[in-house]
Amino acid sequence: MERKNKRNIIYLCMLCFLLVSLQRLEVFAQPYGSVNIVAAVSKNEDAVYTLPDTTFTMYKVAAYDNGQWELTEEFSKINVSFDFSNPDLQDDTAGKLKRYAQRQGINGRTGSTNSEGKLTFDGLEEGVYLFIQPVKTYLGKSAYQSTAFIIPVPEKDEMGNTMWNIAVEPKFKNESLPEKSTTSTETTEQRIQERKKKITKGGKTGDNTKLYQWAVLLLLSVLVGEVICCRKNREDKQE
Repeated sequence: MERKNKRNIIYLCMLCFLLVSLQRLEVFAQPYGSVNIVAAVSKNEDAVYTLPDTTFTMYKVAAYDNGQWELTEEFSKINVSFDFSNPDLQDDTAGKLKRYAQRQGINGRTGSTNSEGKLTFDGLEEGVYLFIQPVKTYLGKSAYQSTAFIIPVPEKDEMGNTMWNIAVEPKFKNESLPEKSTTSTETTEQRIQERKKKITKGGKTGDNTKLYQWAVLLLLSVLVGEVICCRKNREDKQE
C-alpha cells in the first residue's frame, strides 16, 4: 500500500513537472515578434492609395520586468506612463517619446516601405516600441506625415489572445501643398501693368518738359532778334 502511494506521488510530481515544462515551452516557443506596417491613405471613401518609400524609425523604449514596463536606459530620464487601454494617453506618450528621442539624438532602426506600402520590423524582443516617420511622404500635390505611435510586443487582442506578429496602419495627416493661385497671378500681372503705365507716364512728362524748354528758348531767340533788328534800324536812321 505504501509502495502504491509512493508511486502515485511520483507520478503526480512527474505530471506537475511535465505541465510546468509545457508552459515554459509555450512561453519560449516564440520569443521574438514583429510589427508589420501598412502605409496607406484614403483621399475619399472609394480610393485608397499606398505610400511606397515611406521611412519609419523604430526605438525600443521599454522592457517588461517584474510585472511592469520599465523604460530602457536611453529613455530612462523621461517621465511617461503606458496605458494601452487609453488611446489619447497613448498618443500623448508617443509624442513625448518622439520629441525626447529627437532632442537627445537617439539612434533607432530605420526602414522604408516597399512598392505596396508595407514594411516589417522583425526579430523583436518583448518590449514597447516607438515608431516615427522622420521625413514626409509626397503623393501628388499632398504631403503625408504619420503621427508617432507606440506598440507593445507581444500584444493582446480583443479576445485576450497573445499576438507576437502585429499589423498596424499608421494615422497620416494630409498637408496639401500650396498651388498657384489665380488671384495672386492676376494681382502680380496687374502690378506689372501698373508699373509699366507709371513708367510710360513718367516718360511723357519728361518729354513735355523738354518741349517747354525748347519753346521758351525759341521765344527768347525771337525777342533777342527783334531787339537787335530794332537797334540796327535806329542806328541806320541816325546816320
